[in-house]
Amino acid sequence: MHDTTDSERDRAAEAATARRRSTKRRRPVQRSLGDLLDAVPYIAFLGVPVAALMLDAAIPGRPDPGDAYRRWWIVGRFALWFYVPSILACGLVEWQARRQGWARTCVIVRVVRWAHFLAAFGPIIGLVVFLAMSGALVPF
Repeated sequence: MHDTTDSERDRAAEAATARRRSTKRRRPVQRSLGDLLDAVPYIAFLGVPVAALMLDAAIPGRPDPGDAYRRWWIVGRFALWFYVPSILACGLVEWQARRQGWARTCVIVRVVRWAHFLAAFGPIIGLVVFLAMSGALVPF
């Protein structure tokens, strides 16, 4: 049987403390980055009027967008209509889950929130990127 001396125990305790300190330094940065990413769909809530106007305006300079594009606009319109109640419901469920300490529920809410964000704003972001890359936007 191996007896450890006090100095060996002290070194082991210091090493464990150093490991805990190094991980604690990284966690606030990771947590704040995660909070920032979690806030993106909530901040996009403010962009709903702009997104609705973009859906109403369709494609600048092209009166007939085509069947495939029209389907994307219909999907985008429904996703946008349901975005506001969905974000409010996600916010309430996430608030309750954090109060109760339900970690899995928080993860599920994040996935649902991001999926709905991408469904509602994905076609619009894709349109803006497409127009910017094709040169269809008029430079000011």
